[in-house]
Amino acid sequence: MTSIQETAGFHLALVCRARRNLIASEVEPFGLYVGQDLIMVQLWAEEGLTQSHLAERVGIDVSTMTKALQRLERSGLVERRQDDRDTRVWRVFLTEQGRALHPIITEGWNQAEQQTFAGFTTDEYTLFCHFLQRIEENLA
Repeated sequence: MTSIQETAGFHLALVCRARRNLIASEVEPFGLYVGQDLIMVQLWAEEGLTQSHLAERVGIDVSTMTKALQRLERSGLVERRQDDRDTRVWRVFLTEQGRALHPIITEGWNQAEQQTFAGFTTDEYTLFCHFLQRIEENLA
């Protein structure tokens, strides 16, 4: 029997924790908590998503998304608006302040990516990303 410390999952968990801490150091100076940056990434790609669609894309439940969006709203980074056709639906939009963070957070993520994969060849990086995508599919 393999010990837990020898499994790929254990090492992946350690890497995820270290990466989360690294990203935190990049986003917290701008008033974001770790995890909120993932919401912002989705909105930079496509504004006007519903709260439920946004929760699905980020991989969290709707109640957690609601709390995160309330925080982002209080910070002045996003605003929620009722859908014109269905007032039960709320859509999420970036504010100017939220849009202004895009290049700054992108640069922080790029720096974290460089640190994370220092010493990897392009082929190794590409293969690693492929493996991670397969793992995501397995766990979906």
